[in-house]
Amino acid sequence: MRKLNLLILFSIIYFLFSCSGGGGSSSSDNDTMVDNTTNTDNSTGSISDNQSAVDNSTGVVSDSTAPSITSTLPANGANSIPISNNITLTFSEEMDATTINSTNISVVDSSGTGVSGVVSYSSQVATFNPSSDLSYFTVYTVTVGTGVKDSAGNAMASSSSWSFTTSSAPDTTAPTISSTSPTSGADNVSVSANITITFSESMDSSTINTSNITVTDSSGNSVSGVVSYSNNIATFNPTSDLGYLTVFTVTTGIGVQDTSGNALASSSSFSFTTAAPPPSITLTSTAFTENGNIPAVYTCNSTDISPELSWSGNLDTAVSFAIIMDDPDAPCPGFCGPGVTSDVFTHWMIYNIPGSTRGLSQNVSALANLSDGSIQLTNDMPAVGYSGPCPPTRHRYDFKIYALNDNLSTSISSKSELTNAMSGKIVAQDTYSGFYP
Repeated sequence: MRKLNLLILFSIIYFLFSCSGGGGSSSSDNDTMVDNTTNTDNSTGSISDNQSAVDNSTGVVSDSTAPSITSTLPANGANSIPISNNITLTFSEEMDATTINSTNISVVDSSGTGVSGVVSYSSQVATFNPSSDLSYFTVYTVTVGTGVKDSAGNAMASSSSWSFTTSSAPDTTAPTISSTSPTSGADNVSVSANITITFSESMDSSTINTSNITVTDSSGNSVSGVVSYSNNIATFNPTSDLGYLTVFTVTTGIGVQDTSGNALASSSSFSFTTAAPPPSITLTSTAFTENGNIPAVYTCNSTDISPELSWSGNLDTAVSFAIIMDDPDAPCPGFCGPGVTSDVFTHWMIYNIPGSTRGLSQNVSALANLSDGSIQLTNDMPAVGYSGPCPPTRHRYDFKIYALNDNLSTSISSKSELTNAMSGKIVAQDTYSGFYP
């Protein structure tokens, strides 16, 4: 009886185990679960969007999507790319690193010449490192062929190319001085002139200053001034006028630089000479002080001789001198006799005094033609030569001297003819005045 009971028990257990197997889920022999959220075609096992597939035996989804390039550096059409830059391209997914090589990724210049380099790959980014710097201002084209594959073995749908242009070659040429004003060796330069230096190219204005551009005279003394810069031209504006008839030297040092930082290859100097001082004349007399009283000896109330006169100044260009003595307080007509064409009463007219003469002694002879070539005209007394003050009341008397750049005609006979002849020939003049009585 006991054996029968055991047999019945084993039969029940066997029946229970053999009838189990229904339920809501299934598992493979290795207990791997299939994701029930993936929609598949039961007849083919393919994913409905045609991008992945499910292996029916394992339930694993496979990748069938072709990789693509999401970005590049440099970008397509980029300009002024440094010649030392690497080239990078980023893929849409992880790639098979063995396919990321110089066979599948190539670079050529505008003439079709290939660029040698090393290709590396990391984290979806391929990098082309040229073996040497690229050429300046050149168009390069990068091509990625269909030989590149993603980690699932999918190749690019088609090859892809893009281009970029490298930067222009840097400026390594030293600037030069194209011209100067005054020019080197120039003479008779105005003492008020500015000095200009024109460079061959645009310069760094911060280097155009009085430290790098200096002016000295023939004794080595520095000339103070202000330096400015505009449109390739540096201008030195002296603080005050330069000295007359002096040699000045302008030096531009290697501290001046162009906008690329290139300095002059060597310092540069040039010299010029300023003009002689303009003609000048100063009239004086030992007979009376300026605007003082004229002694009676030089008037009609005494011996009526001419006073001593002397003159000085820059008279290198003077060929002759003329002196006219007037009484501005005795206008004509009125004080002048009939036929007088003077504007005021004239006491003395002498001209063609030699250019080497620097004075007249008192008591000049009352002759029309003097031994030194001077000529005296008839005054408003009328008398030849000098006639001194002889007023009814106190008058002013002006002694006017004219430095002329030529001799005048010897046939002049009146004051109007004399003043007309002097017109355009006066290089300097001065007036010395006195009063009487």
